[in-house]
Amino acid sequence: MVDNNYMTNIENIYAIGDLINRGKMFAHYAGFQGKEVINRIYGDGGCIDVRVPYGIFSFPQIAGWGLQEKDLIQNNKKYRVEKIPFFSSSIGKIMDERAGFIKIIYDENKKIAGIHIVGEEAIEMINILSSFSVHPSFGELIDELRNKI
Repeated sequence: MVDNNYMTNIENIYAIGDLINRGKMFAHYAGFQGKEVINRIYGDGGCIDVRVPYGIFSFPQIAGWGLQEKDLIQNNKKYRVEKIPFFSSSIGKIMDERAGFIKIIYDENKKIAGIHIVGEEAIEMINILSSFSVHPSFGELIDELRNKI
């Protein structure tokens, strides 16, 4: 059992990652949680807006973060979807990327609830739109540089 600050019921003992089973069991998310704990210990308070990305290394790649349409339907939430195929862009035509698309799900206040991408380089694209990068990916290099600043 841990609270929202990852603290256990034992003073000064924290738990993160798969151990706490909060639904997203990704190595990159556990690393982020560890950084959150360090930030809280040293008084930074941690990050508020966490967009936990996922990536599936398949062909085509699948990546995203946030809610899916089924989540919003289950909770009787109103939402809208904007979807654009990769082939509608010049690079999509050059690469002959006919299956790929980007889908944004947003609520009635135009707050983004989820972004989902299928196609070439989907994982690297979601890294750009996330609080931290999927593991393993080139986006992790950007995270490393950001941590050095």
